[in-house]
Amino acid sequence: MSLLQSFQVLRVLSLEGCTLIGDTACHLKNLSGLVHLRYLGLHRTRLGELPMEVGDLKFLQTLDLRDNKIEALPHSVTLLRQLKCLLTDGVVQELPAGMGNLTSLEELHLPAWINASLVPNLSHLDVTVKSVETRDLDQLGSLPELRSLVLFISDKPFHAVIAAGAFPKLRYCHFSRLLGTYQPGAMPCLNLVMFNFNVRNLKDANFGLKGLDRLTYLPSLENVLATIYCWDAKTEEVQEAEAAAVRHAINIHPKQLSYSFFFLNESGRSSAHQLRGKSLV
Repeated sequence: MSLLQSFQVLRVLSLEGCTLIGDTACHLKNLSGLVHLRYLGLHRTRLGELPMEVGDLKFLQTLDLRDNKIEALPHSVTLLRQLKCLLTDGVVQELPAGMGNLTSLEELHLPAWINASLVPNLSHLDVTVKSVETRDLDQLGSLPELRSLVLFISDKPFHAVIAAGAFPKLRYCHFSRLLGTYQPGAMPCLNLVMFNFNVRNLKDANFGLKGLDRLTYLPSLENVLATIYCWDAKTEEVQEAEAAAVRHAINIHPKQLSYSFFFLNESGRSSAHQLRGKSLV
């Protein structure tokens, strides 16, 4: 008899950091007896396959599979109708058909593009990808309930045009290596935007901070936080060259925007600038 079968009323099971390979991993097939389980933490367990029995956990709300060797999720995952949070990482390459059954899903950490029709209630999304294309942003922008978005690009930066009507309920976004141009009507509820970029990337893409003028099309925006990496450029030169563009973007926005800019050079030294709209000339 598996030890797991002795805890039939267990609601939280965290095996994070344990090694689940060989005979040890086989014990997970006894998960079906834990019918009251709400949280299953398998983070960094070296697990190579998620057992089909996970589908028996009818009340499961959080499933953490990060930092493992799982390349595909079993179809039984689609039976988890109470699941609200699914955490995976870049190893997972295949999702089962029927993900639309997870109508309670609110938070998804997954490095793959999401079909909005499959997860209509998704409100929090954390995505890390090697590269993106315009159609990928359009797909994310069609998620009807999305409130927060973290999008990190590991390869070359991308200059995106955020179309009118995209991200209708988004309130917070954090972009890394994504340079945005916003059309009127895009992100109407956005309150806070954070972005990271390299000065060299801006020059190579022929896209300077003058593009911040388009933030005027974000009517609910109040806070902008940026980290600017000054590799191959003197921090002082970068600050001087971009200061006028930042001040201009602040002053033309209809709201009293709050900007925080952090300039970081190769040595790790940084400086910060905090600016408030309408107070600058």
